[in-house]
Amino acid sequence: MYRDDIIDDLMENYSKSSLQVLLNYMGIQFKESQNKLELINSVCDGLTNKETFNKFFSKLTPEARKVVEHLTWDGISTLNHIESLNHIKITLDDYYGNTKDPFIKNFKSSYTKYILFSTGLRALLKKGIKRPDYKKCELTNFIKYTDLGIVENICAIIDFIESENINERDFKLKILVRTYKKFEERFNLEHIYSNKIIEIILKFLQFQQSQNNNYQTLEYLFNNYKSGKLSAVYNIDEYLFLNNVKGFSNNRHLDIFFKRGRYSILNRIRSYDTREWIDIDAFVREISLDEETQIFDTTYFGDLLSTKGSPGIKLDQKYSNEEFLINPLVCGAAMFLYSFGCSDLMYADKNFSKITHFKLTSLGCKIMGLPSDYVIKEEKQFSFEFNSIIKAISTPEENISGINFLEDIGDKIGSGLYLTTHESLFRNCNSREDCEKKLEKVEEIAPKNLPIIWENFIESAYNRICPIYNEQNLIVINFPKGDKEFIDLVVNNRNIRKLYSMVEGFRGAFTPENYIQFKKNMKEKGYFL
Repeated sequence: MYRDDIIDDLMENYSKSSLQVLLNYMGIQFKESQNKLELINSVCDGLTNKETFNKFFSKLTPEARKVVEHLTWDGISTLNHIESLNHIKITLDDYYGNTKDPFIKNFKSSYTKYILFSTGLRALLKKGIKRPDYKKCELTNFIKYTDLGIVENICAIIDFIESENINERDFKLKILVRTYKKFEERFNLEHIYSNKIIEIILKFLQFQQSQNNNYQTLEYLFNNYKSGKLSAVYNIDEYLFLNNVKGFSNNRHLDIFFKRGRYSILNRIRSYDTREWIDIDAFVREISLDEETQIFDTTYFGDLLSTKGSPGIKLDQKYSNEEFLINPLVCGAAMFLYSFGCSDLMYADKNFSKITHFKLTSLGCKIMGLPSDYVIKEEKQFSFEFNSIIKAISTPEENISGINFLEDIGDKIGSGLYLTTHESLFRNCNSREDCEKKLEKVEEIAPKNLPIIWENFIESAYNRICPIYNEQNLIVINFPKGDKEFIDLVVNNRNIRKLYSMVEGFRGAFTPENYIQFKKNMKEKGYFL
């Protein structure tokens, strides 16, 4: 923080008496007549001077030093919490909860147990107090290795999502059981993914489009995830990784947290040794305490959130932010990387319930722009054979994307062989555009010398796509049944018949434009309407 910002912060948060306490502990003389700004400048000068700072720190009691060290980096806490973190007994409060320490009591809230250092005061104290060490979790043997083969199926999975109409379902709806089963049958991945990981894969790819090849599609997905452009409507992290917390829409700072937090987390990962396991708790603590990472600052969020079964979460302490926001987001980033072949995961125990570490794979290093020996595989080109006797199309079973499409438009009658009918072609279509899109795909994969049976099939399929219009403001008139000349004219005259639709009760329904033309034509025939 700049000095002017620190001065503004101290001016807003501290009284003259609190500033005088600070100066007393530093051994700096002052006059009672000095105004608040003069006192603040003296505090700034004193805490940035090494000799004066040491004098201040040595005058504190050992218990008070622990409290000051903690608050310098955490901002706000309680004595009980500081005790539990440091495994020590702090006896600064009396029986009634009143703080006895002459220094600490100046920073304790009058109505709560919280002790608070403002951002400006913390910035001054950080110059002389080292960041606390991070307690790291022990490495275990409970590891889930990712499947690098997933990248070879990215485009095929996007086709699968389209064929299963997952895009048509509300994002917050659960994936259907039959979809999980189809996914496991369709994609022969080396390791069996759990339904949770399959859900992550399908949800993250739900709004993506295939690029030139699988690797470029994964790269496109990663960049969209990092920049927060996966979906303009839904926050995927909130849905997948923080679904036990409610109330996000009420706090604009949380919107900043999601948009910039993920970007900061992924950038921080790049600074680690990619050959080593990254400890998640230590990682979370580091970015939480980082002075420059303002999106993770203590005072941003307030107590606007709630969890299932709990009325509210107080997010005014760093450990609460870490537990309910930062840790789930970091674990979510690790699971995202794992789901797409970019990281392995380590768990605390054999139940695989808590992720403790993650490590980038060679693919993960490459996708993040780090040195890597990962080699992008050249993708095979597959062809389709259109049978000249029956309306069946075949392709190799390993052509997963092609099989996805053939299963969508046909019925399997052999290995990689699918019989196509008008019924199977249109069964998953919801609009004229869907029908035309499938026929265009058929024409795209068809050989140049298309068998005549297929030319006729495609032509008849296009003819079966009948446009249906829901006309509004129709004009309906009664046709006089007794006037044979009139009836003969409106029924048999081709130019007049195309202007209306016959409806119940021997009546004609016209659009306003067609009715004007109808009256004109009938006038020319000697009828005035």
